[in-house]
Amino acid sequence: MKKKIVSLMLASAMLASVFTGCSFGGHEEAIEKNAYKFMKAATDADKDKIDKCVTKHAKEKNEEFLESFNSENFNSSMSYQLEAVGDSLASQLGDTSKKHELSDESKKSIEELSKQISKDYIKSFEVKKVEEDKDKKTAVVEVKAKFGYTEDEVRNLFDEDELAEYAESLVTKNQDKYISYIQNGEVDKLVDEYLGEYVPGAIKKIQDRFSKCKGETKTLFLEMKPTDDKQENWKVDLVKEKKLKSSKSSK
Repeated sequence: MKKKIVSLMLASAMLASVFTGCSFGGHEEAIEKNAYKFMKAATDADKDKIDKCVTKHAKEKNEEFLESFNSENFNSSMSYQLEAVGDSLASQLGDTSKKHELSDESKKSIEELSKQISKDYIKSFEVKKVEEDKDKKTAVVEVKAKFGYTEDEVRNLFDEDELAEYAESLVTKNQDKYISYIQNGEVDKLVDEYLGEYVPGAIKKIQDRFSKCKGETKTLFLEMKPTDDKQENWKVDLVKEKKLKSSKSSK
């Protein structure tokens, strides 16, 4: 009888510990699942899903990082700059009558490059560690992430000398036609034809440079907070990053 009582007491103690664990912590699986969801949205450059995975605080403190996945920003910025090239050219030729829009082909080439830049910001990732602070109801998830390009590589995508040389080659090739447009007062036609040929060609040169980017590997630390009482749903509250110094680890 004594042994039976002891066994029942041990069984009760084990059962109590199980329920205690469920009530006051042990949410690593849910935390990792939500961290994975955020990182998957990042590698897909899915801005809508990313927005659903982060808190308002993260959007404010990590605005620059999060906007790297927004292809619309790259698209509008490049389109604006290239349209300005046309307006500047028209102004130099004495015509400031209208703004020059890009052709459908030019818009498509810019859009494709913008999506590629956003998509390759983070190319792959691996969740390495999950640490939950049960008292504060917070967690930190360590992630090893492969970035498709570095800041220096992005800056070098837009080689001014190369693009200027390409622009000069177009003017030389079409010199007689352009002169006739100017003589006939058809500056708008000249600018539209020039942009229609220059933009897709310039974007192609940028894409060629982009394909040669080596990128880098960084460790991301995702600070996460639960959004419900059961702590089943967690959102990224802050992203901190650390570049890995080892060349072997960045391969």
